[in-house]
Amino acid sequence: MKAQLEETPDAAGKAELLREKLMPQDALRRGEDYLNDRKRAETLLAGENQILEMVATGKPLGVILDEICRLVDKLSNDSLASILLFDPNGNCLRVAAAPRFPEGFIAAIDGVKIGPNVGSCGTAAYRKEQVIVSDIATDPRWAGSPSPPESSVGDGHA
Repeated sequence: MKAQLEETPDAAGKAELLREKLMPQDALRRGEDYLNDRKRAETLLAGENQILEMVATGKPLGVILDEICRLVDKLSNDSLASILLFDPNGNCLRVAAAPRFPEGFIAAIDGVKIGPNVGSCGTAAYRKEQVIVSDIATDPRWAGSPSPPESSVGDGHA
């Protein structure tokens, strides 16, 4: 059953409780959503604990950042996670972690200068704010940037 409160003009501010039946497929879908959400939360918690343990035991930064990317990849279907760090000496971005990216793409983006239209990450570093691109294949900020791996097209978060 689903309960909904609705104010009616003739009730002078009193709420009337209405009930409607849920269809069996709605209940099943909600159950599947619950299980998926729970599994995702459990995966996230286990991953966070593993990363915190790595930090506490002094694992190298590169190993920790790789694990963060792997966790994001596991939680986000059809995406590839990478972490780029700002190099103030070169005013550019350096690839710190990109465990699932092809080597050729990593080589192409490592050391990219920051600027107002330099992909998602270069633009975000330049603006010092988050940049979200819905489709990196068509976004003008990616014009002239290295072509992303096919499986990352459409995920332009920075």
